[in-house]
Amino acid sequence: MIGKVITNLLNASGIEVIPHGHEKVYPVATYNKIANSQGYTHQGKDGIGREIFQISCWAETFASAEILRDNVKDILDSYTGTVEGVNVKTVFNVNENDLYENETGIYQNIVDFEFIFEEE
Repeated sequence: MIGKVITNLLNASGIEVIPHGHEKVYPVATYNKIANSQGYTHQGKDGIGREIFQISCWAETFASAEILRDNVKDILDSYTGTVEGVNVKTVFNVNENDLYENETGIYQNIVDFEFIFEEE
C-alpha cells in the first residue's frame, strides 16, 4: 500500500522509482519496506498503521546521488494527503546513510522514512 504512495509521489515529480532488486538505469530511486506496526488502545487496534521504508537513491556520482536524495526528502518529509485511497497522516525522515559500492562504482544515498497512515 505505501509502496504505491512512494511510487506515485516521486514519479509525479519526475523521479524514476523501481522496486528494490530490479535492474537500474541511473539515477534512480528504489524502495524496500523494513518495518511495520499497528497502533493500539485499550479497546484494540486504533486504525493507524506505521511502516518504515528505506528509499535508496542510486547514481554514478556522489553529487547526483545527493541531489536525488534531497529531492526525495523534499517530496516525502512531512507529507500529508491521500494517494490512491491511502490517507497518509504524516511522513518522518528517521535515518540517513551514504554508501559507495566498490564493485559497481555506484553511489547510494539511503533515507529511511516512517509513514503514519489510516489502515483500510
